[in-house]
Amino acid sequence: MYMQIRLPLACLVIMLYCLLLFLRKRRLPTKASRVFSCMGYVSIANLCAASVTEYTVNNRALVPDAFNYGWHLVTLALWCALLLIYVLMLIERMGGGSQRNLIIFSCAICVLVIAAQLVLPIEYVDTPQGSYSLGPKAYVLYVMVAYTIILLIVLLVRYRAVLGHINNLVLLASFLVLIAVAIVQMIWPYILITSPGLVMIMIGLMVTMEDARLYIYDDLGVSQRWANKFSEAGIETVADLVGHTEEDLLR
Repeated sequence: MYMQIRLPLACLVIMLYCLLLFLRKRRLPTKASRVFSCMGYVSIANLCAASVTEYTVNNRALVPDAFNYGWHLVTLALWCALLLIYVLMLIERMGGGSQRNLIIFSCAICVLVIAAQLVLPIEYVDTPQGSYSLGPKAYVLYVMVAYTIILLIVLLVRYRAVLGHINNLVLLASFLVLIAVAIVQMIWPYILITSPGLVMIMIGLMVTMEDARLYIYDDLGVSQRWANKFSEAGIETVADLVGHTEEDLLR
């Protein structure tokens, strides 16, 4: 059993470790950061589902169908939607204008995809290398992934000046990981490569765009715009941020 689930299980352990360290740090209470925290929780749920699915799909005679009904596909679709919402809110925070319509549209796409996944049938394919799930339930996930990839590249091109050099590099790396995972998954569907791809993107965002040290005014500082905001509000350390909302600081 362990040999069948070792990749998603290893990714789950790594993600749990990183998420626990991430949540221990106090950070600026922005909408984008709260969405990123939700992405972390959904990532854990997806990796748990992937670990279970990796075993159940190869042992269908021993495990009831309810344990392999594609719930890893549902959590992955939700994670893709949260990634887009996170990027859109980040663009708003950095002065790129309101992204409300795109956020609502992305949420609608996600709801439709998940609703389809819950009702559409799932199929299984057995190969000498291993078994995997396919069919309409998996195909609608491809729609969500394709939408995520297309919108990401559009946002990167349109708001490259707003996002800045570092954020552009991180988001471009995330985009390339998504592309690589999608290609590998389509060519070799029996390899559940989504788990390491998801962990790579999450850790990349954690150590760059969501690094709590970026918000410590005394130690490292942030952009001059944020420094001025902090100074006006009497904020000099992370502890001083308690009680302040994103709206307060953006006034």
